[in-house]
Amino acid sequence: MSSRSVPAIINGNFFRVVEELGNGNVVVQCVPCETELQSGSTRGTKRDSSGGLKKGSFTATSNVLKHLKLHPAEHEAYKNYMITERKKNPEQPTISSFFPTTNDPARASTDDKLQMDYIIESMLPLYHIELPSFRRLVKGLKPAAKSLSYRTLSSRIHGLYLEEKCLLEKQLLEATWICCTADLWSSRRRS
Repeated sequence: MSSRSVPAIINGNFFRVVEELGNGNVVVQCVPCETELQSGSTRGTKRDSSGGLKKGSFTATSNVLKHLKLHPAEHEAYKNYMITERKKNPEQPTISSFFPTTNDPARASTDDKLQMDYIIESMLPLYHIELPSFRRLVKGLKPAAKSLSYRTLSSRIHGLYLEEKCLLEKQLLEATWICCTADLWSSRRRS
């Protein structure tokens, strides 16, 4: 038999492969009643003189499954077998699972937080978030990340201000001593 993956229904438990006909076609034999079938769709095909089907595909096993339904006990065993096999072997991962997506809320939240921190801690005007150079920087560092919009940043800035204020108040309450420069209180001619 070829090195290709064998569908569970014709792996020898319920049907066994009798002959490979080429081009992916196979003749299988039902284990319970020893009837020979050609794996593949029966739609538009006619039986040849040997009783097999003229056309069929190695991957299309609908006629084999239809025949198995004639044996209720074996059909039930096949369904149970498939359930246990799926539990043992989870589905193959999709191609998109290997590429980072921006739909991940945790990742997007981290990206947004880093952008906000940069603008706020650098004391840059908020419009810097919409500069083409800033957008290129974000895309260059992490292609899957989306740059924040001015509107989003300005709506979140108040929340960020409240967080920072609470953090600063907590640090000041826990501190035993506070040291600041002498001109802090006298700037802009205020006493």
